[in-house]
Amino acid sequence: MRLKFLFFPLTLIVSVFIFIGYVWPEIMNLKIANEENLKKNEELKVIEDKKDAIKRINDQIDGNTEGELLVKGYLPVNRIEEKIMTDINFLATDSSVSLINISLEDKQTKEDEAATMALSSAMLSNATGVNDKPVEIKKEGLQFTTASILFAGKYENIRIFIDQLQTMTVFNSIQSVNITKGELKKSGLMAEGEVVSNDAEPSLSAEVVINFGWMNPIAINSKNISNFKSGMDNDTVSILTNYVSKKTPSTDTFGDKNGKSNPFNK
Repeated sequence: MRLKFLFFPLTLIVSVFIFIGYVWPEIMNLKIANEENLKKNEELKVIEDKKDAIKRINDQIDGNTEGELLVKGYLPVNRIEEKIMTDINFLATDSSVSLINISLEDKQTKEDEAATMALSSAMLSNATGVNDKPVEIKKEGLQFTTASILFAGKYENIRIFIDQLQTMTVFNSIQSVNITKGELKKSGLMAEGEVVSNDAEPSLSAEVVINFGWMNPIAINSKNISNFKSGMDNDTVSILTNYVSKKTPSTDTFGDKNGKSNPFNK
């Protein structure tokens, strides 16, 4: 009986040491493994949700090829100098102005207000990177081709041409407009087939500097994208469709109480 009472504390102490040395670490390992498993399951669920969202968007795109082509054309993935020059020439002819010179130059900008408008939340999801830091859009992703257009014509035709430029089917931002008064007959800058009478309104020459945007595809790890939209914002596509130019707009040639229809007339 005395031996029993003697060995009981020793047995208890040995049991505690065994529990601390062997059993407790295994319990902690199981707990950590369980937490990791729960975390992986949550990540897997997020990925599956995004996969379903992408599939739904893909189905919507397949059912709206016209909108897809419009958006891809509005912000192309590479330079389109040929299209820009062709469209400018077409709009100049349609607006009855005479093109004098067109020059194109690549331009890169770090921050551009027009880019913020084009890449609105309606077109892109809110992207985040590792440690919840925003994913930076690469500087070479969003680029601009700057066009300097020199042309001549009547005031109302110049107005129409400029209006059509800013509603082209390519993302653009007019940087500056400079209109000067000149003599069409002396400069020889008449629109094709146009006859100038003695009492004709004065000819004008104008220069417009306009940026045309394009953006290379940017790879983003889908696991790091949060708040991925489960569907397309068709309202944005509809607004864009109504915004881009379809036909020569009408122009008010009579003016109003705020000013003359042509401020260059005497």
